[in-house]
Amino acid sequence: MPAPADKTSDKSMVKAVSLGVLSLFIGVFVLMFYQVMAPYLMSLLLAAILAIIAQPLHRRSLEFCRGWNSVAASVTTTGVVVVMVIPMLFAITLTGLELSVFVQDNLSDASWESAKNGFAKEVDWVVQKIVRVLPADTDPEMIKRQLLDAVQSQMKLVGSGTSQIAASTWGLIGTVLEFVVQLSVCLLGLYFFLADGPRILKNTSQLIPIQPEYQMQVFDQFTKVTRSVVLGTLLAAVGQGAAMAIAAGVLGLGHVFVFGMVTTVASMVPIVGAAGIYAPVSLLLIIQGHYAAGIGLFLFGFIVISSIDNVVRAYILSSNVQMHPLLGFVSILGGLEVFGLWGIFLGPMIASVLYALVRVFNQELRGLMSQSSRTTGNVAGDNNMMANLASDVAAAMIATPTAVVATMVEATPPAQEASKPPAC
Repeated sequence: MPAPADKTSDKSMVKAVSLGVLSLFIGVFVLMFYQVMAPYLMSLLLAAILAIIAQPLHRRSLEFCRGWNSVAASVTTTGVVVVMVIPMLFAITLTGLELSVFVQDNLSDASWESAKNGFAKEVDWVVQKIVRVLPADTDPEMIKRQLLDAVQSQMKLVGSGTSQIAASTWGLIGTVLEFVVQLSVCLLGLYFFLADGPRILKNTSQLIPIQPEYQMQVFDQFTKVTRSVVLGTLLAAVGQGAAMAIAAGVLGLGHVFVFGMVTTVASMVPIVGAAGIYAPVSLLLIIQGHYAAGIGLFLFGFIVISSIDNVVRAYILSSNVQMHPLLGFVSILGGLEVFGLWGIFLGPMIASVLYALVRVFNQELRGLMSQSSRTTGNVAGDNNMMANLASDVAAAMIATPTAVVATMVEATPPAQEASKPPAC
């Protein structure tokens, strides 16, 4: 008959094998699940970000709908669509149309031919200046021919590419279906994150082997950084784009939405910023002879447009994000390199979540170390007590025979006295 210890060992072995096989299956299905969800992860992440940003609006919707969560989620989602999605789609569409017109008007083959012919007239003047400093036997026609050939070859390359640029601009319409699907997934995810957010968090927390208070710390840090980074970046970018569009309209540059959208996108990119748009435009205006417009645009951009970014970010990011500016800057650059334009938001979020996880790990490690020190102290105290008890017992064991012998010696009469005869 097997011993109970053998049965326990067999059960432990079976459980270990079962756990290993189950872990293998879980890993395989997690990989398959990731492949299924990968095309829509960015849309779901955007939905989660919008759900975090729209929480104040959702709380008011809950009060208005008297606690009907599904109705309040529908109201909040509709509000997000009206306030954010529709204006964004309108701006993108209008900018695309203006950009297409700009490409066709200014970068067409006919425009390049006109520019090439005009440049040929200027070449004669340049050749005359060059011949004056060259030897007398230099052939001016040869120099002119070489310059024209070089310029014509370069213009031919650019001119042939402009028609492709215009065609590719309209070719973007082919991606509308994919955009609609991604937008639908995003809005559907936003609705369910608002309607079932607490239940989703509760069920998810039960699957993560981390203490609930630590999970809340990470989630709170993620929420703060999300609101601060997204709101600060978007509001600053929109403000700078609007200011640039107003300046372009006042100066009569035309293509207002193109300038506004390009400045909005550029302002979200570190190092480049809005200065990467208004500074070259100002320089181009000055080169073309519009000195007042060029200098005025540069001063307006330096004083007003660039200040919008500093004011908005300082107001929104003042107290929420516990992150060093250098870490935030590098995380944005790294996010741009890894995730593209989404990296502007994902980089700081990943850095903040890592920061929260490291804090949780340090707290848990300190708790384990303090508990270990207390346990070590208790064991040392117990060892001292056992040592004292052992010494007492040993002393008692040594003292007891001595006392017994002494008592026996005192109780026993001397031998010589016992041998004497009794007195008469």
